[in-house]
Amino acid sequence: MGDTKIGKKKSRKERKSSGKAIQTVIAGDFLGNEKLNQHIYFILFIVGLAFIYIGIGNQVDTTTKSIERKEAQIKEMKAIYISEYRKLNELKTAMQIHELIKIHNIDLKELTVPPYIISTDGNK
Repeated sequence: MGDTKIGKKKSRKERKSSGKAIQTVIAGDFLGNEKLNQHIYFILFIVGLAFIYIGIGNQVDTTTKSIERKEAQIKEMKAIYISEYRKLNELKTAMQIHELIKIHNIDLKELTVPPYIISTDGNK
């Protein structure tokens, strides 16, 4: 039983010391502390590093989003390119056929009657 009372006493002391620490921070008494004044440049260095870390994280996030947008645009442009390239090839092929027809004076006419199937059975 003696051990549990000691444990309770320590926790009360810890609560009091943490309460005092919070009170000194709120009151601003910690700024006059000599140990803090000795390490103020190191503390400012750490704070500066924290700001730089946050800034770099934000920049990486922005750059990543930009890259993702540009990749989506590239995929869309590639699809448009492939589609237009196929149309151009079809047009090129059609023009080559028309040129060959003109060169060889082949008289081709458009069908006015639909084609029919010839069967060997004699049925149409």
